[in-house]
Amino acid sequence: MQAANRRPVSEQAVWPTCPGCVRWLPFVPLVVVLAAMALAWSGHAPPLPPHGDKLGHVVLYGFAAGGLWLGLPHHRGWALGALVALTVGEEALQVLVPHRTASLADLASDALGIAIAVGLARRFEAARSGLELAR
Repeated sequence: MQAANRRPVSEQAVWPTCPGCVRWLPFVPLVVVLAAMALAWSGHAPPLPPHGDKLGHVVLYGFAAGGLWLGLPHHRGWALGALVALTVGEEALQVLVPHRTASLADLASDALGIAIAVGLARRFEAARSGLELAR
């Protein structure tokens, strides 16, 4: 039995370990977020309904946080810290760009998405291991 299988489920990646084939999967959601940022910064983002961008922030950052949480169980702290730093940095840099605006509401939406994703990921791990989620 591999050493990874003896670790608690919360410390194992959700997808199986495969030399080189799935190690990059946790970064797919992050690449999606970066692509969405690039579209927004270029001014070519699709039109959204009023406040639709806030829902987009929740979904995109939640998607990224969930992927990082589930895929990098031994590096969750730095991975989520880097995602939060990216979020804050991206909003702060918008002050310098004429067609962009920085917004605390965007930051709150990002934080909400991250919190929801981490909460759902923890529940998924608890259900997967058959244990109750520690409160």
